[in-house]
Amino acid sequence: MAIMASDYEIIITLCFFHNHSAGSWHLFHSKNTSKLLILNEKISFMLAGILLAKSFDGRLWVIIIGGIMRRNKKGFTTIELLISLAIMSIALGSIYSLYMSHVGFYTTESVASRVQQTVRSSINLMVQDIRMAGLDPVDSEIFGIQEITGQSIRFTADRDMDGELDDPDLTDGLNESDLEHIAYVYDGNRALEMILYHANGDIETQDTLVDNVLNLTFTYLDANDAVTAVPTEIRSVLIQMTIQKPAGRKGPVDRTLIKRVRCRNLDF
Repeated sequence: MAIMASDYEIIITLCFFHNHSAGSWHLFHSKNTSKLLILNEKISFMLAGILLAKSFDGRLWVIIIGGIMRRNKKGFTTIELLISLAIMSIALGSIYSLYMSHVGFYTTESVASRVQQTVRSSINLMVQDIRMAGLDPVDSEIFGIQEITGQSIRFTADRDMDGELDDPDLTDGLNESDLEHIAYVYDGNRALEMILYHANGDIETQDTLVDNVLNLTFTYLDANDAVTAVPTEIRSVLIQMTIQKPAGRKGPVDRTLIKRVRCRNLDF
């Protein structure tokens, strides 16, 4: 007995098209002809066909799942149903794997973007303050770089230009005069701290500026761009900072930024 193609028709075709730039999924329904899979002249079964395609740039993902059914009213045999369920299980597994891959990619890129922004803003803040080091408009000779290590720097600047090293007073908010005696310290425990000092060296406040810091180093250069450990010889500071954050199953994401700041007030 021959089984004709007219005895079968596709009952469902699902096409998922992923628009990567828009970040959305679109679902389409269609009816098309399909090749029949005939085990013998008595048994045919629902066909679930899967097509997975992904372009090299990751912009196009397509999944097509189709099925066929009989036009007659005899229904499907147990074998047909079991085979269909097996194929559909493979299809669902493929869909889940593809979905998780997409979620992992999105999570990684999102975390990487935030890490990059954090490390950039943190270094820029330090650069603004270190550039002011040694500001001494009245030549009082009490302002400059005070202490240095490979992971900390402490300096003073007459930011309100009154010729005096002022004590910080945070009761009325943070003002320029509160930032005249500052230190940036990497505590070795994944945190960058900002410390405000009184003129006598007592600490007014010590706050974590940013966490998840994997590494922070300061390199000090003299007027000839040679490395120096003498505070009075410093003319530039090279800052290298690495921040690392977890990004799901793909592991942590880290970004490193290196920036050089010229201490222009130390040239005088």
